[in-house]
Amino acid sequence: MVSVIRKSFADAIAMLSDRTFKRKYRVSKRTFSEILEKIKPSIEGRPRDHRCFNGSAGKVDTDIKLACALRQLSGGSYLDVHSECGVSISTYYKAVWEVFEAIGDAYDISFPLPRPSDSQGEKTAKVQELGRLARGFQRKSTNGVIGGCVGAIDGLLVKISKPPLPVQNPARFMSRKHFFALNVQAICDSNTKFLWLDVHAPGSTGDRLAFYTTQLSHDLKEHGLPKGHFIVGDAAYELSEYMLTPYPGRLGHGLTEDEDSVRLLSLHCFSRSLFSLAHARKSRVQFNYYQSQLRIQVERSFGFLVRRFGIFWRSNSALLDRVALTVAVAAKVHNVAVDASDWASDEAYGEGDGSSVGGAGYLTTRTVGTSSSAAPKSGEEARDKVKNGISDAGLKRSAASRARMEGSREP
Repeated sequence: MVSVIRKSFADAIAMLSDRTFKRKYRVSKRTFSEILEKIKPSIEGRPRDHRCFNGSAGKVDTDIKLACALRQLSGGSYLDVHSECGVSISTYYKAVWEVFEAIGDAYDISFPLPRPSDSQGEKTAKVQELGRLARGFQRKSTNGVIGGCVGAIDGLLVKISKPPLPVQNPARFMSRKHFFALNVQAICDSNTKFLWLDVHAPGSTGDRLAFYTTQLSHDLKEHGLPKGHFIVGDAAYELSEYMLTPYPGRLGHGLTEDEDSVRLLSLHCFSRSLFSLAHARKSRVQFNYYQSQLRIQVERSFGFLVRRFGIFWRSNSALLDRVALTVAVAAKVHNVAVDASDWASDEAYGEGDGSSVGGAGYLTTRTVGTSSSAAPKSGEEARDKVKNGISDAGLKRSAASRARMEGSREP
């Protein structure tokens, strides 16, 4: 039997530069220490039987446990920590799940939806938080043209191994991309932080149904959002007064804005009805473009999450409830790192802070939203109000967008 010699984590990382440490554990040393202090009371306060021991080697320090968990998220192996800190295979995995549970309990991800059961103080705090979220998205919108957006929603397929028995009908976990998966529904803010997360739908479930079966969807249908606030999603979601989705169809595909209008007008240049139709088509194209500036933030959130945490690069063979815990922990560590600006300008991953998206900082008094008058009675009315405001502001798609559209026509 090979004995395990426990080592100090501080000694193990002494030779690692800050850059190398962040590449290995996906957080800076400062953020590592912050997470450590957050979970230490929970882990060290547990009964002795639940702590990670390894025979004569003694108790595993909490910093080593955290290192095990972060290496697991990063897509690493127990061999990485075993060679540095002297941790056996069984102890490594015990430490991983112990830390995952501690992080899950220590950090919260919840959408600030005011509910009737909230106290007045809680409602006020949530309304203020929604205002802060709306201002963040407004800075992402060109000239601050769209106001009132408090979140961007989308789904992510997380690869899993074929669910074993007693899971019934494992074929329902087979996604349209031909691998077993769970459909993760998430809402993020303008800074790519996750505001809400749900991991329960099988991979064969579409985004609309996956979101429809969540508690947040039920609460939104029952209570809605405060007047003037909404979430943006892609065409997979159901349009409503609290969820603005793009206009359907391939509007203007392969054409510039002006050419798209002329295409219809050329059918009968003196027809008023066709002129109105062409104008409506053009304004819908513009709405879809500016709505996508906000919606893209959730795509960036998923991109950062998957790129940074290698555990998502392969199929997860853990039990389904543990896969859900893993996704939630990765999202929470991601949020902590975003708050700490760990990845604001990380050349190792080729990512910036995204401040160029939508022209951050260009707030104007010409802001389109749904709060200027009576609350909309339907999703179509809410979307049309934003669309008409964009059209009245005289904004067009960016030159780069128009160039891409023109380029798509070339053989």
